[in-house]
Amino acid sequence: MINLLPPQQKKELLQEQRYKLFLIFGVLAVVFLIALSLSFFAIKINISSESRSEKAVISPQIQDNEAKIIEINKNLRNAEFFYEKKPDFTKMMGEIFKIIPPKISLTSLSLDFSKKTEDFSASLRGFSPDREYLSQFKKNLESNASFKDVNFPPSTWVKPRDIEFSISFKKGL
Repeated sequence: MINLLPPQQKKELLQEQRYKLFLIFGVLAVVFLIALSLSFFAIKINISSESRSEKAVISPQIQDNEAKIIEINKNLRNAEFFYEKKPDFTKMMGEIFKIIPPKISLTSLSLDFSKKTEDFSASLRGFSPDREYLSQFKKNLESNASFKDVNFPPSTWVKPRDIEFSISFKKGL
């Protein structure tokens, strides 16, 4: 086939053909980019909905765990406070036994610690062979400034010998 078109028109046709190809490729590229962005958007929506559903499932577990952690921390604080302010019962008993005269024997010893007043309340019951030893015990308690509210019931002083006594007092930390 013989081409009878002048060279100028051939160039214009070739340019027009290239322009159409460029336009087609441009439109295809734009369509591809739109499709790609739509697929990315769909993936993003899918991931966010899965994330929300996982948060809904995990959220009660997290709240339960946070509640457990808060409870454990509270218990630890209470334990820490107890060990900081803990009463030393053995020390208290040692101080009591140091001031008891040798012939007096104890039949019962009750110690109670009050957190409010931070002091010990002690109740003792025992046996004394005579009033002298019991009087000495009372003087020892009253002379020690750490013992307060020393109370011997009047019935303790009735018998001169073989006295069963009871006493109560308080002692600070």
